[in-house]
Amino acid sequence: MPGKIDRIYRSIEENAGDDIYKTVREKSGITKIKVLMSELERTCREETINRVMKSCGRQCIPKSYLSRAKSIFAKSDDIEVFLANLNATRIGGGQLHLRDKKIIGIYDKCYCSLVKRIKGLSPLYCYCSAGWYEQLFFSVFNSPVEVEKITTILDGGSHCEFEISYQ
Repeated sequence: MPGKIDRIYRSIEENAGDDIYKTVREKSGITKIKVLMSELERTCREETINRVMKSCGRQCIPKSYLSRAKSIFAKSDDIEVFLANLNATRIGGGQLHLRDKKIIGIYDKCYCSLVKRIKGLSPLYCYCSAGWYEQLFFSVFNSPVEVEKITTILDGGSHCEFEISYQ
């Protein structure tokens, strides 16, 4: 399985195009994620970075989480029971709830190993977590979902919060 940085590079190539891929790869090298993100910010609009990082996040979620979440959903009577049961497993941060007919996902801490190791990483990196949630709920509901990044620890927040529109 390719590493996180390899997944980001592949996602850049697929979502931002060959020219951006070559520029970012040339400037950032193999392991310099901060430089990689800086180059993405310099060469792309936020909408493109969103696509790049969401694609990476969709690849990051373990298949075992998806299988477990599908099983929990199949045994749940409704969405609230499903979220409560999912919270009990800590899949998705353990603080999933409904608000205005949308799922809210909250993390009290960042679970990404790269973010833990690298200080001062761009908040745009957090679109990766939005992609992670997209893959989780797409797999469960078997239909597209939209995930919006509300606030993150890298934005300076005390927690990360995502809004998931489904159905």
